[in-house]
Amino acid sequence: MSSYLQKISKNVQEFKTLPTVYTQLMEVMANSRSSINDAAMVIASDQVAATKILKVANSPLFGLSTRVDSINKAIFLLGFNEVKNIIIATSIMDMFDMKNSNAYFNPVDFWKYSIGVGITSRHLAKETGITNVDSFFLSGIVHAIGKLFLYQSFPQEFLLALEIAHDNRLNLRDAEREIFGTTHTVVGELLAERWKLPNTISNAIRYYPTGLVNQAPDILVSIVHLSTIVAKALNFGNSGESLIDKPSEHIWELLSLRQGSLEAAFGELTNSYEQSVTMFSL
Repeated sequence: MSSYLQKISKNVQEFKTLPTVYTQLMEVMANSRSSINDAAMVIASDQVAATKILKVANSPLFGLSTRVDSINKAIFLLGFNEVKNIIIATSIMDMFDMKNSNAYFNPVDFWKYSIGVGITSRHLAKETGITNVDSFFLSGIVHAIGKLFLYQSFPQEFLLALEIAHDNRLNLRDAEREIFGTTHTVVGELLAERWKLPNTISNAIRYYPTGLVNQAPDILVSIVHLSTIVAKALNFGNSGESLIDKPSEHIWELLSLRQGSLEAAFGELTNSYEQSVTMFSL
């Protein structure tokens, strides 16, 4: 194992865990006797989490026709899983410093891009006919979290990888392998394991560049893969990468999107993105 791999592994193990409210909520959800009120009481005990859930629930992202003015109502309308995912997404965003930026990487722009991917992923899931879209927004938000971790933990080395990729028009992961001996996708997967995120989300983090999990098509990973390309094409924030990949060939057959539906959604996606960026105070 290279010295960087050892350092990365150590830093991941020492990195922040998800807040107590998430752990308590998971325990409530695991109990078949739990009610909406039980979950609401857990969330209400954390004022920060409660405020964020109400803010996100009332955003254009969910397009609810009624105002959500209580945690009970948020859980009833959105479901346990969606509320849990909002807590995870907002908690992870709070874990990282957004102040330090440079010509190659700006954490605020990175989060804007990630929100764009989350919004697009959720939209594409619904467009594809998926009824349970709980994990798509969160998967989009955290898909490239390994970049932010490397930037915060090894800023000089990560910026060198960005510079190499930019100047030589390389894939960032190739430049990362050259510097670290690993990639942000692998590092992101380690973080997902640290946070005990579901395998579906861990797979989206690890395999989003191809949309394939161990060479097999996966609907969630494929949608996040396509959403990264759409977000870059629509200039949603900045991923830190200058290249825009072509979608994997298997995408179109797997998703069965109606012809022209993606282009037709650009205006709606842009509007949702702009409002969501404001909502997250970015």
